[in-house]
This record gives sequence, structure tokens and C-alpha cells, in this order.
Amino acid sequence: MTCMADGYYRATGKPLATYLHMGPGLLNGITTAFTDSVAIIVITGNTWQKHFGRNASQETSRYFDGDQCSLVRSVVKRSWQVQRADMLPDIMKKAFKVATTGRPGPVHIDIPLSVQAEEVEIELPDLSKFKVEGKIRPDAKAVEKAAKLLANAKTPVICCGSGAKSARASEEILHIDINHEEIAKYYPTEVGMWLTRRAL
Repeated sequence: MTCMADGYYRATGKPLATYLHMGPGLLNGITTAFTDSVAIIVITGNTWQKHFGRNASQETSRYFDGDQCSLVRSVVKRSWQVQRADMLPDIMKKAFKVATTGRPGPVHIDIPLSVQAEEVEIELPDLSKFKVEGKIRPDAKAVEKAAKLLANAKTPVICCGSGAKSARASEEILHIDINHEEIAKYYPTEVGMWLTRRAL
């Protein structure tokens, strides 16, 4: 499921929420999303709170009861464990904001089965009020230095990652005047084109 959310974000720039089982297997897709700066909201189930500390349903409880948050801590921007169902609207609002602001990345919400079984009256927040507009601007001096290096390079190559796409800079990069014939002298044609057009 994380692969679908990952692909959707890469294609549209919009985050999706995905639901995963508890246990160590949940790390597979999250690690890829974290490495590639992909914003997804990963929701995991957990065992009933009354069963915390009894190693039920793949519970990870060697150091803390029902502790999936520690499992994912190094590969998410933020992790929450929901203690009551009425906490969910506020946590969901924060989760989407954290995942998409600054450098994008995955966030994690852990919901024990006892919380999933609760029935509560809640008021859903208007998420449009919490959407962060605008872009992070690069350091002007660093951009000027990079432009000079490219302009004076004998065989310039631009190797950029998904940040170029999320910054909506693909078209601008593709229109930079790079001499592909010069690159081909030093790299096989396929490699030269891959280096200049990959991920755009």
C-alpha cells in the first residue's frame, strides 16, 4: 500500500494516507519514502490497549508497551500514537501539514484497536485552512555560484533529484542549454541523456 501512495505523490505532488498492519514489516515502504522525500501518511493498527505488554498480534514491547513509534522514528518526520478517538482530527491535520511542509516526507499515526472501536462525536476541521502555500527559496549566492560553475564547465552535467520535480522546476531545467554532443564524448549516449533528463 505504501508503494501506491508513494507513486501517487510522485505523479501528482499530493499526499495519500495508507493503512498498514502492525509489526516490523511496516518499515519497507516508509524507508523508501523517507529516502526519496515522498510525503505519505502511514497509519498502522496496534493491539488493544488492554493487551499492551502481552506481545499480542506482533506487538513490539521489549522496551515499551505497544511501541511502534520507536520502530519508525528514524524514517519519518513525526509519529503519533492515538490514545482516544477524539484526538484523530487534530492529529490528521498535523500529519498532512508536517508531511508536506519543508522537505516532504512520511509521517506515522499508530491507532490501537481499542481506539478504532470507539464511537465519538467529532467536528472535522477545514483542512484548507491549514494548507501551507508557497515554496522554500534557495540561497541566492549558492544559485549564482552554481550558475557560474555550469557556465564555465567544459562538460556540464546536471544531476537532480525529486526536489526539482516537487519544486515544479522540471521545465526550466530541461530548457537549460546543455551541449549533449559534448557530454556524449565522455559518456555513452544513454548515460549522458539519463544524467540530464532523469526524474524530470
